[in-house]
Amino acid sequence: SRGIVLFYHSATSIAMGNTNCTNTGTVEVGAVGEHVIARVNGLLEKGFKVGEGTDGWRRVFYGLPWKKPAGVPWSHMKAGFSQKKLLIYNARMLQDKNKHTNESKSSFFEKHGFVLCEMPTKVKDWNEDYLDADTDISNIYHKEIETLLREELFPSGTVFTHIGQDNAVLRRGPGSKNNFYGSGVHQDYALTPQEYLSAVKAYIGDKIAYENWEDDFNTQLADSDIFCVICFWRPIGMEDHTLINNPLCVLDRSSLKEEDIVKTETYGFTPTGKPQPQLTLKHDEGQRWYYYPDMTPDEVLVFKQFFYQKSDPNGAYKSCFHSAFCDPREGPYRKQKRQSTEHRVRVFI
Repeated sequence: SRGIVLFYHSATSIAMGNTNCTNTGTVEVGAVGEHVIARVNGLLEKGFKVGEGTDGWRRVFYGLPWKKPAGVPWSHMKAGFSQKKLLIYNARMLQDKNKHTNESKSSFFEKHGFVLCEMPTKVKDWNEDYLDADTDISNIYHKEIETLLREELFPSGTVFTHIGQDNAVLRRGPGSKNNFYGSGVHQDYALTPQEYLSAVKAYIGDKIAYENWEDDFNTQLADSDIFCVICFWRPIGMEDHTLINNPLCVLDRSSLKEEDIVKTETYGFTPTGKPQPQLTLKHDEGQRWYYYPDMTPDEVLVFKQFFYQKSDPNGAYKSCFHSAFCDPREGPYRKQKRQSTEHRVRVFI
């Protein structure tokens, strides 16, 4: 079941669009000041309404138009065909500023939903085969990730009841199994444990395998108050270069109005044919988007992909909307093509 779960991670591409930042030639990349101005895909208009007939969910379909399910309204589809010009702020400046206020990395992570960590790794082979248990990911990366979780990302004294890691990572870029980037604002797993389970189930065709996985999950959840999925996102294979092509932007959760969250079912790309629950977002002028320019392979962007607390089920939203985008510093003649990995870790507290 471990391998099947991460087949799900591999296949869920969040096909909200695909940035086209792959060009030819070279340019000098300028330094980033307080922000860049860039276009981001998939934000809905403030006035978007789900309407009747879909049980409160926006429904979207990825595939040939004439194969669109009858229950997916065209108005829901068209709402996502958008591109907003946004100020995307320099998160390095934000995080550096907080260093001078004695704010710990765990407090920054809790407040904003994301944080950048220095994390050199000994991993050489970024394995994509989730059924292979004897890999650099399981033998090396698991220990590195767990150390970072326990020592930097959560307050001292946090009691972890279970940390679930898989034998492989989701790679993106040329030569990987996912030669495209998730360009479109989204959150991956919706709001509740049941919706998270539905997202996983949409990728597991084997009924017995899914039931075994669900039993394990429910046992771990029963022993815990908090369940979250934390993504460890980093560039790889960049040699001596820093990342400029298709970086990731993240939304400061403290700038989010929960009324702008739109529950969304995505049809057309799961192997079972079942819809995948996710979240999309209405645009609001008060939202503050950030990115970490010029990331290196020794850095990892950590952000919350899902968060649920049993003792406070209606508490503040703590996950992180995100999207790939074209860094305007790249210019029209850049050769770089992003290589990156995502390691999605299930954390029970």
